[in-house]
Amino acid sequence: MLDEKKVLLFHCSFIRKGRAGILFSGPSGMGKSTQARLWEKYENAEVLNGDRAAIRKSEGRWKAFGLPYAGSSDIFKNESARVGAVIVLRQSKGNQVEKLSPGKAYCAVWSELFQSNASSILQRTVAETAEQFIREVPVYQLSCQPNKEAVECLKNFLTEEGVLWT
Repeated sequence: MLDEKKVLLFHCSFIRKGRAGILFSGPSGMGKSTQARLWEKYENAEVLNGDRAAIRKSEGRWKAFGLPYAGSSDIFKNESARVGAVIVLRQSKGNQVEKLSPGKAYCAVWSELFQSNASSILQRTVAETAEQFIREVPVYQLSCQPNKEAVECLKNFLTEEGVLWT
């Protein structure tokens, strides 16, 4: 049903800072929930889901929706926000942000989508929806440590990019 409605089910921690939704993505154990909690602690962001979000285009804008389950994070709220950015996490000794090329962005997003065993037509719909999503929503890679400096680095970058709005 989600495939038919062009809804992407995305493995991420989903926060809201002001009106902007930020989706922290990456494989299990990469630090998605940790970054979300750091944003909650240092920037008063609201964690809406610690493990996944439903993403859909609504009224011309991409929105993320919290789900009524949260996996191992136990953080979930049935709320939504306009998606400002996807942040692909990578552990590093320093803190640095870079915008991903469309190809790298697509691979990063695609690898964290929940896939159904639907027909090839519906799978193509998911692929096309994902492609449209990454064309319209910026995808960045945050190479970081789990610290306040990572939050400040990303906040400054997203502010300069015009992603954070109130």
